[in-house]
Amino acid sequence: MSRFFLVSTSILGKLGIAGICLYPFVIVSNESHKEDMRLVNHERIHLRQQIELLILPFYIWYLIEYVIGRFTMSHDQAYRNIVFEREAYARESDLDYLKKRSLWQFLNFYRDSSKHELFKEATSITQSFKTFPDKEIILDIKREDQLHPTVSGNKVRKLKYNLDHALNSGFEQIITFGGAYSNHIAATAAACDILGLRSVGVIRGEELGADLQKTLSNNITLKTAVDNGMELAFVTREEYKMKDQPSFISHLLEKYGSSFIIPEGGTNELAVKGSAEILSQQDQQNYEFICVAAGTGGTAAGIIESSHSNQHVFVFSALKGDFLKNEIEKYTDRKNFTLFSEDTFGGYAKSTDELINYMNARFRESGIPLDPIYTGKMMYRIEQMIASGYFTDKTRILAIHTGGLQGIPGFNRRLKKKGRLPLQYEDHI
Repeated sequence: MSRFFLVSTSILGKLGIAGICLYPFVIVSNESHKEDMRLVNHERIHLRQQIELLILPFYIWYLIEYVIGRFTMSHDQAYRNIVFEREAYARESDLDYLKKRSLWQFLNFYRDSSKHELFKEATSITQSFKTFPDKEIILDIKREDQLHPTVSGNKVRKLKYNLDHALNSGFEQIITFGGAYSNHIAATAAACDILGLRSVGVIRGEELGADLQKTLSNNITLKTAVDNGMELAFVTREEYKMKDQPSFISHLLEKYGSSFIIPEGGTNELAVKGSAEILSQQDQQNYEFICVAAGTGGTAAGIIESSHSNQHVFVFSALKGDFLKNEIEKYTDRKNFTLFSEDTFGGYAKSTDELINYMNARFRESGIPLDPIYTGKMMYRIEQMIASGYFTDKTRILAIHTGGLQGIPGFNRRLKKKGRLPLQYEDHI
């Protein structure tokens, strides 16, 4: 423990300052403040910071951060935003903190600031998607895709508590799983890069790793992940089926070291907790039906959990079959939902010219871009249901836009190779 001298002077009181640290002195404004253990601990944290930075650089760093902050903040805000103050204020009440504090610990508070910015309480806007005057049916869409430029849509929600738990538990690396065009892989890499975490993506398809540069030149999703620092581990499809097995997880941890594991698609109880924050109180009151597309069921489970008892949730699976119902029921006991299998366009990531034409037309009308794997198919199906009379007149429907727009350039590339019409709003996302 560093030695210091604790002294008092009334000059600080006249300046409105309770305490200050000037190595090797902790100076307080009056004698009674010498007994204020929280104040003294606050200044002793600064003392440790000064020692780590060899005294003078601390003061230079401190002043530069304050001056930069003053361009956009008040005096108090700029002062509290200085990284040294963030650590001191956050840990001043822990009187044993300096006994367990690691070297240069204040740097972690840059990451904590990024965490706050990434996962701050977010409210997405709701827009009218299409009106049906003859039926007086309202179809609105909640723009979760606009929550963050690189960690968009439901991925912000699903990753929020997973990454928060990883950080609070001291993990410095994330391992997760996905296919070659996984929105989850791209979003996790971006979020980890923002938070200063290392990331490993276990990718289905060993052949993709044979010529990595060729793969990345043809796959914007994986290139985005790599650009954000993710290490890719390509495995065979048979190996990928074992991704949830303890033996496979143990192998990964042995190879890559201590890591926090996030399942495929990010779906677990923490993801459901985050997804339950999508619906606002206004959403719960204003709509009879909530519609959401699903891949692994985590977002759907969260929405079902948070929906009003008078609401019904329609879950549009991106895959064939009804197995997703069992996955959803792992995370909610509520029964106010109906699952629709992807039996219209050929299955996951498949499309028809009719779907592409529909998405292009709706973008021209509404200015809202849809992704072709999840939200585009969902909106098409909803409109088909409205046209067939599935909904009664004066029904209010809210669809959730879960993002996935980052995959459109790669999707268009595959369409063009087949000589098909592409989505015409690639330059608008």
